[in-house]
Amino acid sequence: MAGLEIHPLSDLRDEAATLFAERYARQRVAEPLLPDVSDFSVHVPEEEGVVATRSGKPVAYLAGAVEDDLAWVRFGARDEFREEWSSLWDEGDEYPAHFVVDQDGRIGSVPLQVAFLGVLFAVIALTSDALYALLADLLAGKLRRTGTGAKLRRWVSGGIFIALGVTAATAHRVT
Repeated sequence: MAGLEIHPLSDLRDEAATLFAERYARQRVAEPLLPDVSDFSVHVPEEEGVVATRSGKPVAYLAGAVEDDLAWVRFGARDEFREEWSSLWDEGDEYPAHFVVDQDGRIGSVPLQVAFLGVLFAVIALTSDALYALLADLLAGKLRRTGTGAKLRRWVSGGIFIALGVTAATAHRVT
């Protein structure tokens, strides 16, 4: 099997468009109501990138650009080649977008953000745990005052002993 050759996307834009054409032809077989498209070069990203060819035939392209705080990555490949590169991102995520960390400090201090989020999570945890404790105390107080608690405890403990007895009686011993 021939090795991969890497070329600039700007040199092989039309060849990269054949990847779209082949894929679309397969999709039209499955979905015949899709419209007829003749020019696939408009679907090839305008960003800088590379095209991988094998024996002169395009097998994949990778293009990307950074716009403000967002990095765009576009990938296209033949089905057999796509599996080799699928570990780059989550399955089904054909055109992933990744946020870029701002290096010049416009977003804010990273330690301050980490501290703020840590305090926020601690407050949320404390609030939810305190709410559970207060509700449990309220329920326990009502059960103690009504006498229902003692009756309920007897039924629950009796049910557990009966279930244990039935389990022990029906268990098969292996010797």
